[in-house]
Amino acid sequence: MRFITPGRLLSICTGLIISLNISSQSNQLNQLYKPLSADAAIGQWIWQAEDGPANTWACFRKSFDLTEDPTEASTIIAVDSKYWLWVNGEMVVFEGGLKQGPTPNDSYYDVLDISSYLHAGTNTLAVMVWYFGKQGFSHIDRGKGGLFFECNAGSYRVFSNNSWKVKVHPAFESTSGSYEPNFRLPESNVRFNAANDDMGNWYDPGYDDSAWSDATEKGTPPDAPWGELWMRPIPQWINSGLQDYESLGVTLPYTTTSQKTISAKLPYNLQLTPYLDITAPAGLTIDIRTDGYEPNSHVYSLRAEYVTKEGNQQYESPGWINGHYVKYTIPAGVTVNALKYRESGYDCDFAGSFICNEDFFNVLWTKSQRTLYINMRDTYMDCPDRERGLWWGDVVLEIGEAFYALDRKSDLLAQKSISNLVEWQKENYELYAPVPA
Repeated sequence: MRFITPGRLLSICTGLIISLNISSQSNQLNQLYKPLSADAAIGQWIWQAEDGPANTWACFRKSFDLTEDPTEASTIIAVDSKYWLWVNGEMVVFEGGLKQGPTPNDSYYDVLDISSYLHAGTNTLAVMVWYFGKQGFSHIDRGKGGLFFECNAGSYRVFSNNSWKVKVHPAFESTSGSYEPNFRLPESNVRFNAANDDMGNWYDPGYDDSAWSDATEKGTPPDAPWGELWMRPIPQWINSGLQDYESLGVTLPYTTTSQKTISAKLPYNLQLTPYLDITAPAGLTIDIRTDGYEPNSHVYSLRAEYVTKEGNQQYESPGWINGHYVKYTIPAGVTVNALKYRESGYDCDFAGSFICNEDFFNVLWTKSQRTLYINMRDTYMDCPDRERGLWWGDVVLEIGEAFYALDRKSDLLAQKSISNLVEWQKENYELYAPVPA
């Protein structure tokens, strides 16, 4: 006989009770989240001629003319798997998109208004897309990279098709060896070889992209493998801008005479992208990881590598990692001018508060709030390092805690988690987790 523990029963019942309301509105929500019918779609899913390969960073550009400054520029953008958007050389979105998918067969899209970045005359869009090409506990691999884009800018409509230019960024490479991310993660380690970087500021309006290839059209929504488009149900990530670490243990500028690991202290365990400004000879490899990189000897999370070019150089690794410290392991002969980080994460406020006359409980509250928050991003997660997967036993606890600890924007992540659970049910109506999986 199989017994259900009280905790598991609570988990199942909580999910079922809340999901009844979402299920009852399923058709209504589906229409809201799917802006384009097969007949109305104009934009195409685009990519290079090849469907992949895995861990590809593809750069897209499109220039167009406007007769006047637009008062509104409603924009839809969907990708497989993550994107970075510039308009006229200005960064608009730093890591957009959500991991696949709202159902096993559909995809998410983001909604933006980019009117404040556009002007009368020639305008340039630039999008970098990271195609995971890898299955994970929080992501289903479609087998194809892709970008879908539509924008209504006044009387002008710009959309993704084969008039866009595309080039795979040659500096992004794959790491090698036995320390690769474990199978639970769809992301790969990020390795950037600056010696191979011939792109310059490719996102700037005046950049010459005439030698780039024309994008290849891969289908119109709701074509497979991306299916119907569902509106992103949660906010874009917070973006702190580049910040100084609390401490480095060295005084900058610092020149290494032998290999040196600089442990850059963060104010708390947070989601970040690491940055460096160095002067170095070409061909040296800098390893970047956090104290959370290796939770045990056989389940590795994510790290970054940077291969130097000659001279002064700056680099920010775009794939987020997390921890209390960022460890930069730097070979001899490198002058470190600056080390910084950008914090990102779910956009909500720490609205709840607790204080008493016992320091232990005050510290416990603060740590608990932070532990809850570090496990929020594309979905509620079991952990932000080795898995990043939606396990319902974790989620039901996090939803309950968020009610007391965070503002009501956190409820949107609860709704997304419940929706994912329901929409990923098996054909026999069995609910299971982690999902997607």
